[in-house]
Amino acid sequence: MSSNPFAEFEVIRVEDRGPMRLATINRPAKANALNSTALAELEAVVDATSGNDAIRLFAITGAGEKVFCAGADLFEATGQNSKSDSAMANDQRWDALTARIAALPCFTVALVNGACIGGGLSVVLAFDYRLGARHAYFRYPVAKHGFMPSVADLARLKAIAGRSVTRKLLVLGQAIAMPAALEAGLLDELVDEGGAWKTVDTLAEQVMDGQATSQLATKRLLTQDGASPEVIDLCYRAVYDMDHDAIAELRTLGAE
Repeated sequence: MSSNPFAEFEVIRVEDRGPMRLATINRPAKANALNSTALAELEAVVDATSGNDAIRLFAITGAGEKVFCAGADLFEATGQNSKSDSAMANDQRWDALTARIAALPCFTVALVNGACIGGGLSVVLAFDYRLGARHAYFRYPVAKHGFMPSVADLARLKAIAGRSVTRKLLVLGQAIAMPAALEAGLLDELVDEGGAWKTVDTLAEQVMDGQATSQLATKRLLTQDGASPEVIDLCYRAVYDMDHDAIAELRTLGAE
């Protein structure tokens, strides 16, 4: 029996490199589109990572060099979004996944190595740090396909890039190239071809140079509701008292 719990996955390829876990969307024949199998596997990886305090950095990318992720599998999405109740349930599943990604206790990095469309951007927006290859772009053509953006995606886009960029992406379906995405705050750093993984390795070194509990507390304070008195108290107890109960609660905060 393989020691890799993800060895039997069909779409998401998972590799652990010491304290770094790398997930690759490996469906290049379908432009790395996320079907139900891919979603279930990604959910499993995220949940396993959430419970593993040995993982200090979680990164995601797409197989190949042209496409990071073409979004939800349109063949499946058309059937799932045929009625309002099924469309809402489908969006709620995506929102639950991205909420769990955003709640991961470790530092998270999305390496956008090519076109990032629709549901691909949904996933990327939930990551702490977003790297983009210069030839890549973001696009979210929900209006073209007669769909709605999910509630979480709309909120994250507005919070990160403002209403103007959100309208361009969601209402007009415009593509946003990486330099413009960097300016809008959708991207943290541009990377040159061949230098992307060196940048990820540098980020991993910087993460390992910090104290995990302090980084976790800072992540929680960066969330929209992170400044509540209860969360502030948890953060101080975790960092300064090394209170194991407080640390455990911070690790799972927002992941329900």
